[in-house]
Amino acid sequence: MKTQVSRTESAVGFLILLALVGISVWVYERQSRFDPSVLVVIGARQGVTGSESSVSIAESPFRDFIPAGLEPMGPPERFDAETLSEKIDGKAELYLSSGFLSLVCQRFISARDNRLWLELFVYDMGDARNGFSVFSSQRRSDAEEVDLTRFAYRTGNALFMAHGREYVEIVGSDAALADEILSIGKLFIDSRPSVQEELGEVSVFPAEGLDPASITLLSANVFGYDALDNTYTAVYEHGKWKFMAFVSLRSSPDAARSLASAFVQFLLDNGGTLVESSLGIPGVRVIHLFDLHEVVFTKGARLAGVHEADDLEAAEALALKLYEALP
Repeated sequence: MKTQVSRTESAVGFLILLALVGISVWVYERQSRFDPSVLVVIGARQGVTGSESSVSIAESPFRDFIPAGLEPMGPPERFDAETLSEKIDGKAELYLSSGFLSLVCQRFISARDNRLWLELFVYDMGDARNGFSVFSSQRRSDAEEVDLTRFAYRTGNALFMAHGREYVEIVGSDAALADEILSIGKLFIDSRPSVQEELGEVSVFPAEGLDPASITLLSANVFGYDALDNTYTAVYEHGKWKFMAFVSLRSSPDAARSLASAFVQFLLDNGGTLVESSLGIPGVRVIHLFDLHEVVFTKGARLAGVHEADDLEAAEALALKLYEALP
C-alpha cells in the first residue's frame, strides 16, 4: 500500500514539475519580447551571421544615416497600430495610448565582427508631445545624457532620442558598438535639422531642487485617475524628502477648474481630507491622504500642483513657486 502511494505521489510530483518548467519557458519567452534591447541580446547569443542578409544598404530606408561598416541583416520591418504588439508585446499599450502611428525598424550587422549587430527603431508618434511622452516614460535608470538633440541619452549598448514627432531607439548586441550607435544618432539628427519642438511645460518647473532628468509626460491615467491625462511631472528633493510637481495644460480655464474639482473629489473619495491652507493661490486645495499631502490649483488653462509630499510646508512652498512660474 505504501509503495503504491509513493509511486502515485512521485508521478504527480513529476507532472507538477513538468508543468512548472513549461510555464517558466513560456514566461521567459513572453518577457524576452518586452524590450527591443532584450531581443537584440538574445539574437546575438544565438550566433547571428551576415549570411542571412539579401538586402543592400541602398534599399534601406535608413541608408542616409548608416555609417560605413554596417550592412543590413535583412529587410526593414513595418508595423502599425494593429500589428505593433507583434514586435513589442508587453509595451505596445504605452505607445498606443501616446498617439503611436507607425514603426519602421531594421537590423544591421558589423563588417568587422559578425557577432556584433544592432537594431534601429524609428517610431512615428504623430507630434513632439507624444514622442517625448514615450521617451520620458521609460527612461532607463543608467541613463547618460548625450548632446545630440534636446532629449537624448545613452546606456552601455543603446541610444534613445525624442526628436520632433519621432522617438528613436538604437540598441546594440554589445557595448563594442557604442561608436557606431552614436554615429547613427548624429546622422539621424543631422538629417532632420528643422524640427520644431513645442513642449513649453518642460521649462516651467522651478529649478531649485529639480531633477531635470525626471521630467516626464504621462499620457493617461495619471496618479490613478483616468480623467487626468497629458500631464508633465517632475521630481524634487527637499532634505531627506522627495516629491513630485505636476502641470497639465487643458483646453480652457473652465476645463482646468472642472478637472481640478473632479480630481480633488477623487482624492477625497479615496480617503483624503481637506486641510486648511494660507497659500496665496486662488482656489488652491490641500488634501491629506495616507500620511502624504496633495496640493491642487489652476492658473489659466493649466491644472497643477504637488503630488505625494511628506512635508506639507515644503510642498506648499514648491506649489507657490510653480504657480508663479506658470504663464
